[in-house]
Amino acid sequence: MILYISFVGDWMPLYRFFIPIIPLMMGIIVIAAFNIPHNNKFVHLVIVVSLLFLGVRNLNWSLRFLPQQDKRLSSQLKVINPVNWLSSQDSLYLDIVNWIQANVQENEVIAVGDIGYIGYFTSAKIIDVAGLTDAHIAHIKGRSLGKTDLIYVLNRKPDYIITMIRKNLLTGDVKPLSVFDKLFYKNRGKIPSYKNIAVINSKWLSKNHLRVFEVWKKI
Repeated sequence: MILYISFVGDWMPLYRFFIPIIPLMMGIIVIAAFNIPHNNKFVHLVIVVSLLFLGVRNLNWSLRFLPQQDKRLSSQLKVINPVNWLSSQDSLYLDIVNWIQANVQENEVIAVGDIGYIGYFTSAKIIDVAGLTDAHIAHIKGRSLGKTDLIYVLNRKPDYIITMIRKNLLTGDVKPLSVFDKLFYKNRGKIPSYKNIAVINSKWLSKNHLRVFEVWKKI
């Protein structure tokens, strides 16, 4: 993971892949420091100074850089009534979560790509069509969020499929967003077992484009 982040970059917003491993990295350094022979005072001094430097640097980065990134993401998305990107997540997903809570039973299964907020605030069983939490899709060759398996998902017969589209508010044109969404729309004529039953507007608004959730139910 460290090599991936170093050479490829952390593709998740606000470095959410990198931040969790910082304590592990610091812990390894501390353990290594305590296992160095005590007669090597110079090495101990270098390690202590390095730890202090990393600690101060990470604290400074957290206090200054992360809020700046938060505001930048919020500005790029042009979220309606934003405080910042992180605290706006409830307004972005709240309507679709409320719909799921009101209409989906606990024993029913949802196939969806944006599983974080939806999975946390609903009790429905979820199939992750992007593969972050699905072993089969995760092991398909390809970059993260750039792979899926439409046939695999359909064979699991989810009760609902939730797709996200980007709608142009000026022209009315729509564009599916994720790889799964694109495949689903491309093959809609071959998937008669699902019917669109709800369209839920989110508050992701950027350059006259609104992100919209569409709910498809197995019939």
